This record gives sequence, structure tokens and C-alpha cells, in this order.
Amino acid sequence: LPAGPLGVAGGIDHRIEKIIGLPDVNSYSTGPTGQRWTGGTFFDPVSRRRSIDAAFAELRLPVASERMRIPLVRLLELSAAYRYERYSDAGASRVPKYGLRWRPLGEELTVRGTYSEAFAAPSLFALFGPVTQGSTAAAVIPSIFGVPGTANVRQGSNSGLHPSTAKTRSFGAVYSPKMIKGLTLGADFVSVGQVSLVGTAGSAEILRSVNELGTASPYAAQVAIGNWPTNPDPSRPAAVPITAPGQLGAQIRAGSSPQTFFITDSRINISGQEVRALDVNATYALPATDLGRFKLSATATYFLSYRFQALPGQPYYQYAGHVTNGGTGSQGTLPGTKWFSSVQWNRGGWSANLNHTFIDSVVDLGAGGITFATSSTLTRLRVPSYSAWDASVSHQLRFAGTGTLTRLLSGLRVTVGVNNLTDRMPPLAPQSFGSDAGVDLSTYNPIGRLWYVSTGLKF
Repeated sequence: LPAGPLGVAGGIDHRIEKIIGLPDVNSYSTGPTGQRWTGGTFFDPVSRRRSIDAAFAELRLPVASERMRIPLVRLLELSAAYRYERYSDAGASRVPKYGLRWRPLGEELTVRGTYSEAFAAPSLFALFGPVTQGSTAAAVIPSIFGVPGTANVRQGSNSGLHPSTAKTRSFGAVYSPKMIKGLTLGADFVSVGQVSLVGTAGSAEILRSVNELGTASPYAAQVAIGNWPTNPDPSRPAAVPITAPGQLGAQIRAGSSPQTFFITDSRINISGQEVRALDVNATYALPATDLGRFKLSATATYFLSYRFQALPGQPYYQYAGHVTNGGTGSQGTLPGTKWFSSVQWNRGGWSANLNHTFIDSVVDLGAGGITFATSSTLTRLRVPSYSAWDASVSHQLRFAGTGTLTRLLSGLRVTVGVNNLTDRMPPLAPQSFGSDAGVDLSTYNPIGRLWYVSTGLKF
């Protein structure tokens, strides 16, 4: 074509997925050796498979190029893609993707944008994986009933799940000015809307709804007293069903332990979520000098919004800038801002790194969502920001000579470093993570200052 070659791609694939889960003898949910561990999580063996057939096609269309000399359109490319998939257990999907790449001023500035649709079949694990038995998160019972303790909960697969769909829009730019060689700036805005995503209602929401509405709750059949509401444990007394609002609270006030509550919280197609985020990055490779080469970089993610709707009819709740656990939505810590920056240096066989991680302050909501909105005990607790420094120095050994051993050892690199240089401990979120020392261990490093020495040999 006048602007360059047309790009076409296509393909087909066939996949087979399998899932096999085999507990140890004492971790069965049922049977003569079932549930022998104290405080364990139990499930029965599972084995399933499915097949997926797919085909795709993609087109890249050059509209304008440098040699066409069009003002403010030094390069313009359009792209389109289409993918078809058929699952043996989840139906078929037909999803498109469209893209644009534009350079108005040559290679200095590139502007890009995409629109795509997505189809996410429930995973084999979500459909047919193990159903586990255990205890609710530490924040659940206190947030609903204002007393300590945990209840019994079954969580796991649901063969009745259907696919989730989404629409994604992104827009971004990369700028590398010729006047400042080595500098690259980038920014990308992403907006995602997803419906029918697979998740759980959450034990907190189930208990809240059942205690407030009784048999009018959509979860009334998922809670019982004394035994499981479905597939009861034959070694326990018969389950007492929920028949009236306030029944669970009355049980607690009468002195019963929350351990008499049994909840089924299987995966379901919950309503939807809306995410808007901004990723920015900057990299600057300084010109080489007698002191060596320096490279500065920084990357940040801004969660502009993370709204989650647990079920149709419920409002969307904001999770960006908050920490939650035991409820619905994206549980854990979702800081409004998270930064990672680094300084790198190398000269000859020596190199060094200084890295900095910054996580903005968040608000501890406990279970979050409608549970927080309707709770009389949960409050908005500020969780301070977190900052950690890591540093390391490396040296690649070099030896004179031409022997095999000499050449082999010349690839040896020795590194001395320290993580969490300032010995900063993670901030506490007691409402959400009371049983885990009050800390979200999936987001923050619970280990203090840690020195290490490592060696690596490349050959």
C-alpha cells in the first residue's frame, strides 16, 4: 500500500484443560478419615476436564507514513482483530479489538488507543474445583454482630456459572524528546467495565443480609445453625434453618458461639465492576561519563476509581483508596497511588541499585461495601502511607587467562544488598486484618531490615 505493507495474521488452536485435586487423608471433607486436622481446610477429591477450540484473525492497515509527507501525520496505523472461541462447557465467544497508532511529529511522540471486548469463561477451578471448609475471616463476625469469633464457611466451585464479559478502552502516549537524549515519558489511561464476573457474595454480606431480612434474604438457604444448610455433616445435629429476621443476632445475645453458624459461600456471577486507572512512567539514561552510567526510572499507578457492585440492585461502592477483607469486591489494599522508583549505576564489572517503593495511605473499612455502609461498629480508620528502600551492589569477577576454568569463573557475579533499609514495619489495618497481626501481608513486606549475599554464575 502507499503507506507500507499490509499486515495480516491468523490462526487456530485447540486446548484441553484438566484439574485434579487430591487432599491428604486427614483433609477429606467426608469419609472415615475426614476433617481430622484441627483448624484445617478440607475438600474431597476432584477430577474434571474440558476442551476449547479457537480461531483468530488480525489486520494492520497503514494509512499514512513518513514518505507521504502529510503535516502532523508522520505515521498512522489502524488495526482490527477478531477472536472466536468455543468451550465444551461454557458456550462460545466472539470478541473484537480495534487499535490506532499515530505519530504527529516523527519518532518523538507516539499516541495510541484501543477499544476491545472480552469474554471470560469461568475457570475449570471455579466450575468444578474443590469445595473447601474452613472459618470466616477475622473481621466478619465483629463487623456484623460486634463480638469476636469466627463462623464455619464452605467456599468453592459452582457448575452453574456463566461467562463474564467486559469492555476496555485505553489511551496513551510515549514521548522521547530529541533535545534530551535518553529521556522517555509515558502515560496510559485505562477504563474497564465488566459484568457477570465470577466471585463470591462474601460471608459478611451473607450473614448481614440473612440477619436483617430472614427468609426474605436471597441467601436464606445458605445459612443454618448447628449444621450445614446443604450436604449436612452426619455427625452433627440436624441443621436449624433461618426462619425470621434477627435470628442470628438473638443466638449470639443468648450466649451461643459464632461457631454454631454454618455458611455456604460458593462462587456466583456477581454483578459488575468499573475500573479507571492511570499509569505513568519516566526513564532517563544519562550520558556515560568517567564515573559510569546512571539510569533513573519511576513508575506510578493511580487508581482513579474502583467501583464494585456485589449484586444487582445494590449500589456501586468505591474501593480505590481503601483496604477491606472478608466482604465483596476486590478485597485487600487498593491504594490511590503507588510509586516505584530506582537509580541504577554500572561501570565496568560493577553495578548498584537503589529502589524506593511508596504506597499511599488508605482507609480501613473492615469488610467494606454494603457491610461497612450498614454496620454500627465499623469506622473509617486511616492506615498511614508506607515507604521502603532497597539497595544492592554487584560485581562480576574477571580473571586473566584462557583456561576453561578461568573463562567459566569470569561469569561469576557477587551481590551484597539490603531490603527495607530503614527497617520500616507495615502499617496496621486492624478492622480488615485483625487475625494476621493487623497487616495485609499480600501488599506490605512484614520482614524488617534484611541483609543478604548472593552469587550467580552465567555460562
